Amino acid sequence: GFYTMGAVAVLGTLLLRLYADIYPWNYVGLANVTLMVGVCWGLLPERLSYSYIHIQVLAIVLFSALGNLVLAPLLTGEKVEPWSSIVLSHFVTWLVGSALVIVLASEFGFSTYPWSLLASTLAGLLITSALAFSGVTLMVHCNPDSFLHVV
Repeated sequence: GFYTMGAVAVLGTLLLRLYADIYPWNYVGLANVTLMVGVCWGLLPERLSYSYIHIQVLAIVLFSALGNLVLAPLLTGEKVEPWSSIVLSHFVTWLVGSALVIVLASEFGFSTYPWSLLASTLAGLLITSALAFSGVTLMVHCNPDSFLHVV
């Protein structure tokens, strides 16, 4: 279940790279990869699901994405270089989102501190990976179709 769907999602991501420039197949591929990753997370083994680690990672990434909507334009408006603006806004929003998730998950008993710290690390790796694989360059150019190369 979980590991099989994880492998299928990785394969789908590799195939998406081949169709990244071919419209509309690039969006069909993105929809399929999104669905496969959702099913994979839905099949998360019980030994991991009790800590809600997948929800914690999602919350941190969501907070980072929403925070970047606000912070990146503010930094760019302050005459900060686009590269610096994007990297700084990603780091700041990841740090704040991680701190919030660690505190809230531990406080409300959804998870323990070590699991929340692991979720924070995984979210950080996910965001850093997106930036490392040409995400910053694509964000600076602002072409929505180019973001499929990041996925």
